[in-house]
Amino acid sequence: MSSPRLVYAATWLCVAVSITRCSADSGEPAPPGSPGSTAPEGTDGATTQPDTTGSAGGSNAAAGHGGAAGASGSGGGSVADGGGRVSGTCKGGVSSGLAGGAPALTPGLWKDISPPGVPYGQNGTIALGIAVDPCNPAIIYLCITGFDPVMAKGGIYKTTDAGSTWRRIGKVKPNYTGVDQIDNPIHVRVDPDDPQHLYLADGVRGATTGFWISHDGGETFDMPQSFADVKFFDTYDVAMDPTNAGHVLVAFHSPWYQDHPTYGTSSGILESKDAGVTWIRHEPLPGWGSGSVIHFLSEPSLGIGDSRTWLLGSPGGLWQTKDAGVSWIKASPNGTQHGGGTTYYTKAGVLYSAGASKNLRSMDNGQSWTEIGPSKGFNSILGDGKKLYTAPCFGPAPFITSPETDGLTWTDYNTQQFAQGPFEMAIDVPNGIMYSGSWGSGLWAMKLP
Repeated sequence: MSSPRLVYAATWLCVAVSITRCSADSGEPAPPGSPGSTAPEGTDGATTQPDTTGSAGGSNAAAGHGGAAGASGSGGGSVADGGGRVSGTCKGGVSSGLAGGAPALTPGLWKDISPPGVPYGQNGTIALGIAVDPCNPAIIYLCITGFDPVMAKGGIYKTTDAGSTWRRIGKVKPNYTGVDQIDNPIHVRVDPDDPQHLYLADGVRGATTGFWISHDGGETFDMPQSFADVKFFDTYDVAMDPTNAGHVLVAFHSPWYQDHPTYGTSSGILESKDAGVTWIRHEPLPGWGSGSVIHFLSEPSLGIGDSRTWLLGSPGGLWQTKDAGVSWIKASPNGTQHGGGTTYYTKAGVLYSAGASKNLRSMDNGQSWTEIGPSKGFNSILGDGKKLYTAPCFGPAPFITSPETDGLTWTDYNTQQFAQGPFEMAIDVPNGIMYSGSWGSGLWAMKLP
């Protein structure tokens, strides 16, 4: 069995505890033979073989069907992802099935469905944030970035057939940038009431850093003037309130301040209650640092949390607020690695968080946390209603799983080895398909067994 793409890591998203060879923004590949080393010269960063079984390292998806409806559900709604639970009316109706042109998937095996033509393994090219349209799971959005966004073909990519074909989208208005397309996106969120309405966070490098909004399914994006006026462009994460898509939080990669006597080199949170028309500025606490992720701690289907309860993951630890940022408690000293960090609720209401050297579990909706599983550095954790899934940020390593009723005992999922694990995952519940945006290993899909 061939292994997935071996690529060098984007050093601006590395964590020292798991990747000691990384140095922030160096732009240099890891030494040959390391877990993040480049593929042999003359390849595109991938070792490919004819793929008829869905094995790791296979070619892009072949024609076929994506699976039938009726798969086991997850902790919240028709689509679950690392950016938060979504609930909504899908005013245009819900399309739960997949067309005949969707990729053929073998239950229990991951399959590479990455957008073709992207130079994975070159110029730090990596797959990051992913979102599945909650009203039509055949529509998937993928964020691709790189050290050189032009050479990396960085941008926001969209498929309407569950990953068989892709195209780059994301035209932007020229009054904010010198290029005509989004070039270094990190996270994208879809409004479940209006799936044409998207939020996007772009940061670290490139010409389109900032917070962007689309009203046409990602074809075009606009930066609200109110956000441009704030002048904190280097965004890292965006969270959408699962009960109100107009309520949005934005976290940042770069410090708002440099050596400020109170805040140090930390960044805060911007909050909008009117879909980006106006903003509330939440100053950072001393010790937060910069490079933060933000989540609403709310699971409407279970009656847990509310729109005022948030979790901030920063290099300085995990911080929780129950009053919309008026006051915070430090819930855990486990700091999140830059760019990473997702949350997931089980049907029993147990909360999991990725983004540190170990995954974390909370039994009290984020007020306190305990470490679980191995210490290898993780970015994403997600469940399908039966099992939890995660994998180390960098390998080679397999995905590991634990029953959702357990969460403490972890075993290898199968024998597939991945050079780099998930940055963010999503699940199409009606069709029983899990997706993983896996850094330099690209985008992978698995039909749940």
